[in-house]
Amino acid sequence: MSLLNQDLQATHQILSLLENSKSLTDRIFDQLPGVFAVVDAQGNILRANQEVAKYIGVDHELLLGRSLSSLFKEETWNQFKDRLIKIDSGDADSEIVEFELAIDIENTQMRSFIWQIFSFEFGTRLSRKLYTCIGRDISDLKKAMSEVYTLAKDLEVTGAVQTLLLPKDNTFTHKNVKLAAYYEAANQSGGDWWWYTVRPDGSLVIILGDVTGHGAGSAMVTALMAGAYQSLAKALPYNPKLSDLPTLFGELNESLKSFCESQYWMTMSALEIPVAQNEAKWWTAAAPPIYVLRANSDLETMVGSGTPVGSKILTVGSDHRTISKGDRIFIFTDGAYEFNMANDRQFGLKRLRNVLLHTRSMDTEKARDYIAEEIKKAMVPGPAPDDNTFIVVDFI
Repeated sequence: MSLLNQDLQATHQILSLLENSKSLTDRIFDQLPGVFAVVDAQGNILRANQEVAKYIGVDHELLLGRSLSSLFKEETWNQFKDRLIKIDSGDADSEIVEFELAIDIENTQMRSFIWQIFSFEFGTRLSRKLYTCIGRDISDLKKAMSEVYTLAKDLEVTGAVQTLLLPKDNTFTHKNVKLAAYYEAANQSGGDWWWYTVRPDGSLVIILGDVTGHGAGSAMVTALMAGAYQSLAKALPYNPKLSDLPTLFGELNESLKSFCESQYWMTMSALEIPVAQNEAKWWTAAAPPIYVLRANSDLETMVGSGTPVGSKILTVGSDHRTISKGDRIFIFTDGAYEFNMANDRQFGLKRLRNVLLHTRSMDTEKARDYIAEEIKKAMVPGPAPDDNTFIVVDFI
């Protein structure tokens, strides 16, 4: 083969490679996501991808020479062109101009875009300035953000309403009994609820409930239960049967069943302290156990069976203890111990008992604060996995 033939063959291979490379580049360019166009200072299109053709409504081959203004109404295009003029004249604050502007075409749903305009660099000196315009559709993102914002506001309102359903003060003293409560929702609104009532006979009842889940749905169910309980408590002088806590649980069960049709449940603890304050009766609807820390530092556990409020068939468990001065009772929801620590092990009831034992020499409020701090320290940093509510009850 002569040297001339070899040169011709090599030249042909090079031209074929260049043509294939150009074809591949064209395909990549045309399939780029979002709007991608190269324009001159007046906005005339020298090159654009398929997305531009789709929005303008013409064949891709007919884009050359058209104005990018076809994507906008006149007022919107003037805003776009102002940015183009600024970068062309060198008056822009940076080499890349970024702004939000909607593609707004007649008879087409308006779409929000984030735009970037910057000089088009080709590697060789061009006879005129050209600019790359890239537009990313953020309409779905903005819609999602709007929905999140609306949900956040709803949760904020729900959370504000829920705080009205809790006692105004988280400490309370009745004769020789002092309590200090802690409440923290996993979200802006939660499914835990607590209350205390001094009944007409002078006895004290402390209620702690935990609706399944957390968030707006659980908070609304909590509001229902809190309202139902308040109504029943007010009816107590006219219906003495409601002083029997299993009967009260039964009334609450019917309210929740009829409203939620067994889609939500509430575990519930109720501590009843008679007027003599020498005994503690505990009633449970599938609630966690409660602890009695004696004045001599012995720790006892009160346990009971039962089904949650809202069950088709409600059963209520119970336990009781004789109480003396210096004793402490600790009532809590599962958020106080059912969470994983940094080592991926669950905090658990054993660690919670040990934390409680360390509070023996502390007063009621300091004990509450210490327990809350120890639980927070044990949790993995970030949002709490569940609502956390507990009550320290001291016999002073």
